[in-house]
Amino acid sequence: MHLAGAGRRFLAFLVDMFLIGIIVFAICFRFFGLDVVFKEYQENRSNVDCHMRFELSKQMVNLVSYVIWLVLSCFMDCSKYQGTPGKRMLNIRVVTGHSERISFGQSIIRNFFKLFSTAFFGLGLLSISFSKDQQGWHDMISKCFVIRD
Repeated sequence: MHLAGAGRRFLAFLVDMFLIGIIVFAICFRFFGLDVVFKEYQENRSNVDCHMRFELSKQMVNLVSYVIWLVLSCFMDCSKYQGTPGKRMLNIRVVTGHSERISFGQSIIRNFFKLFSTAFFGLGLLSISFSKDQQGWHDMISKCFVIRD
């Protein structure tokens, strides 16, 4: 079993967030008035209200993207692909200790605990670089591994 390191896993996350971000931004821009907020901000950069609406809109796009990524991860990690599009692009996948596909229950646990891995200054993610099995806290709790193909 060739374990995937923190760098490759982080790149997979960035690819996923980029793809999801484009989709969420396009939907918000087209259907939820982000285009109007952006135009108002461009025309009135010194207006505090416009600036606040723009910043709030950016945070909304980020939050919605992150939630979609977590939900997508829950379904994709236990699918036949064993990972998100970013993981597949970087030839890594999520497996059990026996290199098998994880269950939906394991996937939910793994992805729920990603919140805790990031919550404490990212220490749970940092552990990927320093643990013997290159596991984050969410991997350890769910008894999962991320491997290279």
